[in-house]
Amino acid sequence: MRHPGRAAALAMMLALAGCSGGEGQQMAGPEQVHYDDAAAAVKQRADAVAEVLAVPLAEPYFSAPPCEDPQGNPSRTGVYHIHGSFTLPVGDRVGDVLRAAHSHFTDRGFEVRGITWFDDGSGDLRATSPDGFAYALLATSSPDALALWVDSPCYQAPAGAGDPSRWVPRFPSAERTPDR
Repeated sequence: MRHPGRAAALAMMLALAGCSGGEGQQMAGPEQVHYDDAAAAVKQRADAVAEVLAVPLAEPYFSAPPCEDPQGNPSRTGVYHIHGSFTLPVGDRVGDVLRAAHSHFTDRGFEVRGITWFDDGSGDLRATSPDGFAYALLATSSPDALALWVDSPCYQAPAGAGDPSRWVPRFPSAERTPDR
């Protein structure tokens, strides 16, 4: 039996609870995820892209900025997303790498914006996975490298997780206690 009123109420609650991270992402829900676990998911996705493109990841950088509330203000309730930034040393294969990434994302059902080509032969590509991770391959000042950005959906930080601006990534390991 269907309950259209319940579905509408649920949709309204989800819209009111939403946030945007990275490139206008909508909150995937108030799922509680520790910064380290979210960073590990971002790193796994970056590794997978690098593997498909046959390019090593270099210069990893992670941050945990707040998501935005529905009014566009930074969340003050511990809702954040992980931003991972990497360099892809692609040599003279910039165009080939962008086309391969476009095909990879398209074949997997991602929402893909076309490649924006620049006069120097470099370009930008943006895609969003069905589960809300945002990807960007971006031209850099170096003609033989691309930047890879991977942004997680928005998550709720667990109680006691600390200030995200002071977070330093430590990927999950056996030593980490489950209450963190």
